[in-house]
Amino acid sequence: MAIIKVIVAEVGKEEIEVREIEIKANIYDALEEIADGDVESISIWNDVVLWLNLDVQGDSSAFNFNLTEKVQIRNIDEYEPKVSVSGNVVFTGTDADGEPVGLTEDEIAFIKSKFVNRQTYHQFTRK
Repeated sequence: MAIIKVIVAEVGKEEIEVREIEIKANIYDALEEIADGDVESISIWNDVVLWLNLDVQGDSSAFNFNLTEKVQIRNIDEYEPKVSVSGNVVFTGTDADGEPVGLTEDEIAFIKSKFVNRQTYHQFTRK
């Protein structure tokens, strides 16, 4: 049994949460419990991934946040939605084999810094 640090973004919650989750037999069971179903991953940065339930993607009633692209218009940063994320999600690190592991403090700080606000995650930058 192990305990790892992750970030959880739950639908309807005003803040994202750093959470320690207990891994009993299989890490995927813990991720699927939070996401309410089978999880798939999206690579976010280096060894950081976002785990989400694909079955609820597109369900606007379960909207969580947007992955956005930052553009500058008249020297003002604007964030254009590129991908809407629905349902509860979990951010984790990954090991050399791509398997989920706990986040480092640097990874936690990085993920938090990318949330412009609770509904906007700055993922891409247009040059």
